[in-house]
Amino acid sequence: MVDAVANFAARCGTAFQLQDDILGIVGDEKKLGKPVGSDLREGKRTLVLHYAWQNADARQREKLVKVLGNQEAAEDEVQQAITLLRDLGGVEVVADRAKTMVAKARGYLADLPDSPYRGLLEEWASFLIQRQF
Repeated sequence: MVDAVANFAARCGTAFQLQDDILGIVGDEKKLGKPVGSDLREGKRTLVLHYAWQNADARQREKLVKVLGNQEAAEDEVQQAITLLRDLGGVEVVADRAKTMVAKARGYLADLPDSPYRGLLEEWASFLIQRQF
């Protein structure tokens, strides 16, 4: 049972981080407590950026590079980069990966006895990929 919980938690932790990366791009600044796009300005190489980069042409990559790691990037440049991350499929692919991680995590719960605690873990796993901070 300990291995089942450890595997569950590891996959949920990954899903949490993936969702956090998504929210850093498309979340509500007031709820997040930080500006949307701040991860771009900080130069964070997220999986969202990775997948968008793979689909980007030279001109689109140039726009992303202009913002990535640039604390002085203009707000319109950041918004253009965010639009690219969405349009190039980065957000969608990462959201799908987060859902897959949660589904795998839930599989480990089958090794636990049916109980209110197992139910809480299942609810928590769902919350991870539905949260809209």
